[in-house]
Amino acid sequence: MPETPDRLAFVWNPTTGEFTPVDDPFKMQFEENLKRIQQILEYRDEPATHLELYNEWPETDTTRPSPRQLYNWLNRAYDEDRLRRVGEGTTIDPYRYRMKNTNDEYYDRGELPPLPGLEDILQV
Repeated sequence: MPETPDRLAFVWNPTTGEFTPVDDPFKMQFEENLKRIQQILEYRDEPATHLELYNEWPETDTTRPSPRQLYNWLNRAYDEDRLRRVGEGTTIDPYRYRMKNTNDEYYDRGELPPLPGLEDILQV
């Protein structure tokens, strides 16, 4: 006998009138907003706290999340290895989020990335 789920959500298609069950009701909202977060982060030179990103969110956007919701999305993106995070997550050293870059794989191994243009200097 199947168990009753804790939460049940559906997406309604207004053209067909059909309801489609959704396993994770927050995933669709997360995916849509992660694109906006990444757009904001791409224009930044430095990592940003969730409050800095919240303040940079377009005020004209009708789907602007609450600061807490944005914080949850950022941490979910970090947990899924889609964003990078620095800081301790404290008041003194809050989490700061940034896009992944090509040098991250070196830092993850505890190495320094190669210096750009070093090959040209060494050939001289």
